[in-house]
Amino acid sequence: ADILTKGLNCSNFERIISKLGMENIYSPA
Repeated sequence: ADILTKGLNCSNFERIISKLGMENIYSPA
């Protein structure tokens, strides 16, 4: 998630989290 936060803006990051879901991102695929 660290890389995503650096590559995307705070607003965009939150938007993606809202769509995919925080658990989905932090969850080890």
